[in-house]
Amino acid sequence: MTLGQLVKKFISELKPSNVLEEELENMVYFRNELAHRASEIIARAATYSEWHERAINEFSEIESFFLETKLLLSPYSEKCYEITKVSKEKVYEIAYSMYPGIRETTKS
Repeated sequence: MTLGQLVKKFISELKPSNVLEEELENMVYFRNELAHRASEIIARAATYSEWHERAINEFSEIESFFLETKLLLSPYSEKCYEITKVSKEKVYEIAYSMYPGIRETTKS
């Protein structure tokens, strides 16, 4: 499933709050921005003096949206761990083995 499909399924099946639904939709939008237009963001920022700071600020702002969404999703994650009897650590272990590059992003 793509992230967009996964979010749509989550929303339709779990009926989260309007706030979480909006945050999830924003997360999909910004994830797509990063995945498909990151070089454009950097190129656009590079047209300004001190462009690297502009690019870093833009990416940091996007990161803050993801962190807000992660916080809103935490009750769902905890319930999932409880129901499946799978620990958070085991989920990370599986994710790291599948996607080694994410290790640095999940330390916070």
